[in-house]
Amino acid sequence: MLFTGLKKSDGVGFINRLVERLANEMVFAAADVGMATDVDIMVANFAARREGFRFFLRTDRSTQSHLNDVVWQLKMEADEAGCPPEGHEECVMFDEYANEILRMTKVRKDNFVPAEEMLCDWLGSYDGLTPAGVARVRAQLREQKRRFAQDRMA
Repeated sequence: MLFTGLKKSDGVGFINRLVERLANEMVFAAADVGMATDVDIMVANFAARREGFRFFLRTDRSTQSHLNDVVWQLKMEADEAGCPPEGHEECVMFDEYANEILRMTKVRKDNFVPAEEMLCDWLGSYDGLTPAGVARVRAQLREQKRRFAQDRMA
């Protein structure tokens, strides 16, 4: 997720913006696959499973590679637009683009789409979706991509 206008050392402000944006984006992503969700219930479930937030300095090569790709995409976007994304809506639009880029990790060698994995994990963890429900969401996402590709070919 891309954020602008953050204040240095404002961890609480960052976490609040992160949780709000994450929950909203998950609601919109679920709606895109025809699911109605309750943001209040999801956020309550999320908060109940998190005692607090901690920041850790870590290095993970696959994560760093993804971040490097996103930074490159962000620079390209800023060069093309004449300025970096500003405000909530522009950041969300950039997030949607960046999180559709195929990725793989050291642990997971097959390609995956971060936005899809996040949605499936979120719905299973915080919206109470069963494994069968998650499988249906994945099938719906595949079908949407198939239709999109067919429409582009037509």
